[in-house]
This record gives sequence, structure tokens and C-alpha cells, in this order.
Amino acid sequence: MFRIPIISRLLRYSGEVEFLEADATTDNFNLEVYKWMMDWLNMDLTEKRILDAGCWNAPFEHYLKKNNIDASWVGLDLNQTALKSITIRSPKAPVVIGDLTKELPFAHDSFDVIVYLQAYEHLPKGKDRDSLKHLAKLLKPNGTLILSTQLNSPLTVLDPAWVLGHRHYWPGDLRKSAELAGLHVVNEAASGGFWQYMDVMGLYFAKHVFRRKYSTPNWMKNLCVKEFTPHSKLTSTMYWLRCQKKATVDAK
Repeated sequence: MFRIPIISRLLRYSGEVEFLEADATTDNFNLEVYKWMMDWLNMDLTEKRILDAGCWNAPFEHYLKKNNIDASWVGLDLNQTALKSITIRSPKAPVVIGDLTKELPFAHDSFDVIVYLQAYEHLPKGKDRDSLKHLAKLLKPNGTLILSTQLNSPLTVLDPAWVLGHRHYWPGDLRKSAELAGLHVVNEAASGGFWQYMDVMGLYFAKHVFRRKYSTPNWMKNLCVKEFTPHSKLTSTMYWLRCQKKATVDAK
């Protein structure tokens, strides 16, 4: 019987993420997400030093390699099991254990680009803004930070993790947090939709109920990909900010 352990885990849920077998693969629509992201950014990452903040099992590193993009990628995460899964797949991939709510183990002004994707909402409440300040210090002047996180919208109620404490954000709050960190918002977009939440629900069932790996079915993948195109906030699930570090950062 698995009912009691599942209920116990859900009741303890407060935003932190447990790395299980379902997380050990990048075989889902992540590659399509990054393809859309790069088209949206219209940005050449060749020879850029990139910090993947909250990298998890490093699907972005997988995307860079698969597309032969010659960038210097560094992965940062607090979950040692997730980082170990990266080194098994890519033994030479540089990964670092680090807590985004604290000072990070890198020199200031040392990265051209920081990608901070779908990790912001998992930090302890009240510490999310601090993470942007810590990351801003690591960006070179005029460097770029890409943030994506969950959007407050009518579809929020379809996110099972939201019911259990997973935070969603208003665009204005995200812009304010970026500005307080010394970052100028250059561009923003809303994406995602109903089918992406259905895919997430499938992942959660595979991960927490059946304890097995999950791969997005092709028919659902096709529907999810169509939702990447930016559209109304009312029918979106994710929000994206492209930020640039100001010449002088006042954040402390």
C-alpha cells in the first residue's frame, strides 16, 4: 500500500523538490522549450560563460551539446543527487553545489549569461528575491539573466503543487524583484497552458505514485509545443523575463 507514504510526503511539501527516478531523464519536451527560448532571445551563446542556476538534471546543458553550441556551461544546484545524475551522463560537465539563498561560490562579474529556469518558485518563501541579488553579483556588466517561473493565472488551480504551497507570481512582482537586484527588464513573455500542466501532472504521478521514469507522450508533446508561442497571460502558465545587469548594482 502506497497511500500513507504519499499523503505524508504531500503534507510535508513546502516547495522543496525530491530527486527521484522520474527526474533522471531529460527525455521530454525540454529540448523544445529551449529551442523556443533561444528563438525568443535571438541571442548567440557561442563562447559565453553560462551559469545554469538551479540546473537540476541539466536539460539545458543537454540542449547546448545536442545543438553543438560552443558555450562554457556551469551547473549549480543544492541537490547532490541531481548533480550526480549529470556527471553520470556528462562526466566532464562542471557542476557546483550551492544554495541560491546565500552567497554563491563564484567570483563577482564572472558570467556572461545566467539562466534561472523554473527554480525560483522552489526557494523558501521570502528568499526568492534574495536569490536574484546573489545572482546579479555574478553577472558581468551588461550581462544577461533569463528568469522563468510559474505565472498567476486562472490555470493556476490545475497545478497540483500550487495546492500544496508551490508559489506562482504576478508579472509586476517579478519585475520589481529584478529591479531591486539591479537588473533591467529588457523583454518579457507569457507562455505555457493547459496541456503543459497536464504533462506536469503525469510527471508527478510517475514520480510520487508509481516511482518510475516519465516521458511525455508524443501526442501531448505536440500540444505542449503549440503552447510555447507567447500569448495572453490569462491562458498562460509560465512567465519569462530577460534582464540585463545595470552598470552599477545597488543591491547588497
